[in-house]
Amino acid sequence: DFLSVDKVAKFYGFSSPVVDGKNIKLSSDKNELQFRVDSREMLVNGVRNWLSFPVFVHDGKVLLSRIDLAKTIEPQLRPNMIKNLGRVQTIVLDPGHGGFDKGAISGYGYEKDYALDLARLLRPLLQAKDFRVIMTRESDVFVPLEVRAQIANATRDSIFVSLHFNATDHDPLATGFEIYSLTPRGAPS
Repeated sequence: DFLSVDKVAKFYGFSSPVVDGKNIKLSSDKNELQFRVDSREMLVNGVRNWLSFPVFVHDGKVLLSRIDLAKTIEPQLRPNMIKNLGRVQTIVLDPGHGGFDKGAISGYGYEKDYALDLARLLRPLLQAKDFRVIMTRESDVFVPLEVRAQIANATRDSIFVSLHFNATDHDPLATGFEIYSLTPRGAPS
């Protein structure tokens, strides 16, 4: 089920779509969306997002998946419209790697150590905001993925935050952060 980008622009109060080749841009006073035809990649206010389905052209109209609008774009443009949103009470911090699993290695140390240090720094900050914090590991031990998942699944009204410090040998200019979330129901993984 797909919607035209023109209708999306009208609904959200964007100016008419600006088309430059395969690039489409929607702008308003508050927000900006950038799409590329035949691509799943898009920017919401400058932040890269991956759609479940590529944006494409059919009968002269640029089309966007209704699932992507509802599950990726809408929550960022109008977070106040999310229905039945329970309050997150617990944050499960998962410092990546540990023990014999060192993660990325650099001249500065091991990823496993940075992840644990970050979790230890985050815990009191989150607790000061009245969150309950559970850590999947408190020391330099290896915790299998299945156990990490069991800890997360046993915790109600929570989010699971896995902490990693990724590395690349290919792009020395690579920087930033990544957020992964579950694929929306009805979309390919």
